[in-house]
Amino acid sequence: MSDPMQALVDTSKWTDELRRSGPVDLSEVKGHAILMVKFIFQNKRTDAKRVTFKPSDCSIVADPVVETHFPRKELSLLKKEDEDVIVPVFCNSRGRLGCVLVDINGHHPNDTKKKLGKSIAGLASINPLVLSLDPGHFTTVTVLFRIGDGDNVNTTPDALGLCRRLRVPFYVGVYDSCEKDRSRSNHIHPPDLVWDQAAITSHYEDLKTEGRIAFARNRWGEDRARQIQEN
Repeated sequence: MSDPMQALVDTSKWTDELRRSGPVDLSEVKGHAILMVKFIFQNKRTDAKRVTFKPSDCSIVADPVVETHFPRKELSLLKKEDEDVIVPVFCNSRGRLGCVLVDINGHHPNDTKKKLGKSIAGLASINPLVLSLDPGHFTTVTVLFRIGDGDNVNTTPDALGLCRRLRVPFYVGVYDSCEKDRSRSNHIHPPDLVWDQAAITSHYEDLKTEGRIAFARNRWGEDRARQIQEN
């Protein structure tokens, strides 16, 4: 996710990660409002079947207060579920989804100086981003969600405090067949990944009590703390 020292994504800057996969224009989002969630997805099936993973299918089960952070015209994107709301992957007004490919099996296609396309093993589509993984293969992705409001909720711990669970569905089968047959039979919904709020509170405690300089010093040393202080 985003650097806790920068809180949520600073819409005036780009991370190297976003540049490498093609920019996701966040200029229309004011302040720190986008939470970046970075994780590894691996095909651990034992039946030798390939799985198709579309990061844009991910969602966050969040506290209903998130509704107040969304522009009125985008409220229809949220879905109610019991006492929670389901937050989809961020998509800007140009239709660019907030899904960034970090690597496939530890290697980014750009690192090998190959063009993004179906010639890259495991990469079925770049826009939208779709991964088709053989058993044992894995990918690292970063997915963006609008969680903060750029004002009262503008730090990573504040945003994570509103996140209850992460959903990461996938399909069994190759990409083309999954696109033609979106039946429930091959669409797998594993149990939601639950954020450990106690662990989040503990991890960011010194950020809130001692400030960002101390937070950096405690984790990355004096040099990093000095860099942040100078900036």
